[in-house]
Amino acid sequence: MEPIRVIMLGPTQSGKTLFLSAMWQKLQWPLDPGFHLETVTADGYPDTTSRNKLDRIYNQLISQQDFPPGTSLGSKANYRFACHVQVQQKSFKACDFEYLDYAGGLLNSESIQDEDFDAAVNEADILLGLLDGVNLLRAMSADSDAQDWISQELAPVLVRTAATLRKAKNRTLSIHFVISKWDAIGQLAPHLTLEQFKKFLLDIPAVQALLGLTDANATVRLIPVSALGTGFAQMESETIDDGNGNRRLIVYTRKRHLPESMVTPIPTNVEIPIACCIPDVLTQRLAALTTDKAQLGTKLERLDSAQPSFAQRLKGIRVPVLRELGNWLARTEEQRRTELVTTLRERHRQVTDTESAFQYLVQFCSAVRDSFEKEEPHSILKRGRL
Repeated sequence: MEPIRVIMLGPTQSGKTLFLSAMWQKLQWPLDPGFHLETVTADGYPDTTSRNKLDRIYNQLISQQDFPPGTSLGSKANYRFACHVQVQQKSFKACDFEYLDYAGGLLNSESIQDEDFDAAVNEADILLGLLDGVNLLRAMSADSDAQDWISQELAPVLVRTAATLRKAKNRTLSIHFVISKWDAIGQLAPHLTLEQFKKFLLDIPAVQALLGLTDANATVRLIPVSALGTGFAQMESETIDDGNGNRRLIVYTRKRHLPESMVTPIPTNVEIPIACCIPDVLTQRLAALTTDKAQLGTKLERLDSAQPSFAQRLKGIRVPVLRELGNWLARTEEQRRTELVTTLRERHRQVTDTESAFQYLVQFCSAVRDSFEKEEPHSILKRGRL
């Protein structure tokens, strides 16, 4: 199985590298009863260099007074993760992820052309648009900052995503937007909710235009995350007048030191983007399989409906794992949620090989996704048909 290719689109210092390191910090340890990630080379061997680099980035984040500088222009790093399901003393690989980390300046640089970066974006299965939470808050809090944020930070993400969608042709991309520094927003503006951030974004015509380009089957989400978690970094702000009658929000950051506060950083929601995307990518790849009967080595059954849904078409697949997944996708959302919650641990105990590990991974991630959507119903920017 080809690796799932992930790329996060965001401007300089929006937190792309920190998100990656925080996701690694959380997912290198097995979720119970879930999965964990291991850094590997392209050949599948353990990659201690990448593992140590991600650990070093996160340790730098929590030990220094200031946030680390952004990735220097021209720098790129490709990380590969093997996703494993742990059952007692045995570990079964379900799939691989590839994640490209790069300098955000590449998004809006007119002088630098990077063919590798362009190719990685165009070949991605998952596009995550990263929105710097503090800068987004500035845009919402001070009218004079809003247009600058839209043109300088949001527009490059939207333009690149739209261009990739137009080139995707027959494949469906999994696209979500991630708000970083959610812990800071909780301190600076505790009265603001995800619903209000959603409304602000949906009132921007370019966002609406992008959502119109996405596949009708695809759900697009708005996911708040924090690399540090609540209580580790102290944030303060004030709104000033720049002398021309314009309001500007000034944000000050002061980190807490662990010996002084005994607050341990706990990454929050950093696993949610991947958990939401795994079922999306599965749907995309199964759709490709159903259109290529030769790959399946069988015929699809005749269906009574003149225009059968994708979930109905999956029922006719003869491959055992895919047939079960097809039946699962055809159920209602409430049925899926109930069955996933009640059978998750039993499914986990039944993992014995790569196929069952992959099947379990999809079910676990679907349960995580459904739980998140129940807690954050306003995280849905656009609901797809599937």
